[in-house]
Amino acid sequence: MSKLAVYAGHGGRDFGATSSDGLREKDFTLAVSNRVTQLLRQAGYDVINNRTTDVDRSITADARRANAEGVDGVIEIHLNSNPGAPQTGTETYYSIKGGRGKELADAINRQIVELGYVDRGIKTRTNSEGQDYFGIIRLTDAPAVLVETAFINNPDDMARFNVDEMARAIVNGIEEVFPPSTGENSSEQGVVRIREGTWNVRAAPNNGAPVVGYVYGGDLHPYSRIVNGWFRLEDGFLSPAAVASVSSS
Repeated sequence: MSKLAVYAGHGGRDFGATSSDGLREKDFTLAVSNRVTQLLRQAGYDVINNRTTDVDRSITADARRANAEGVDGVIEIHLNSNPGAPQTGTETYYSIKGGRGKELADAINRQIVELGYVDRGIKTRTNSEGQDYFGIIRLTDAPAVLVETAFINNPDDMARFNVDEMARAIVNGIEEVFPPSTGENSSEQGVVRIREGTWNVRAAPNNGAPVVGYVYGGDLHPYSRIVNGWFRLEDGFLSPAAVASVSSS
């Protein structure tokens, strides 16, 4: 199973971007990072964090820890902002080296766009020396991405922003590039609320398995365990993409 670093941007004395109505980037990055970590650990991943509470962070120290622990990938979570009239949408940065980091950026970005955000694409950014601009991307050995989930100064983006949905989208993208191992990953039980739409229930925890039933938006279904990130319902397995929220028993 892959080992991942999930880092929350800013923190402590560094608020990050803010909005005119008092929203602070550091609060949203922490909430999403903690939920992403919880979901990944439920699926069996080994995850390290830079912070799980509102404390200062050091990009250099975070990169050093990721390198020392030999993680397979680094995901740093942010919100965007701009001066003047608010822009909108999600964009994800990866290294100029491309490779698996580019794959990870593309997978995560696509999953977030499916939540209804404008697609600003996947991008690289360089400094005056032609190196990767963002420290967490430049200083880590493993493939690293920086996810600008939404514009904190855009009321429409923030009205759509749901911590659990955003976290699940990021996890879905991660699982495309770093697939979970086979086997049962969690004995947790609870109830899932289905996201809007009609969703397949499958005979096994993967998208290639036969469809054995359907669930519908707004319905509540108990699950008995989580296998490779999929929820075991009474009749089969449900993809995490179909889940709007989870209540653990």
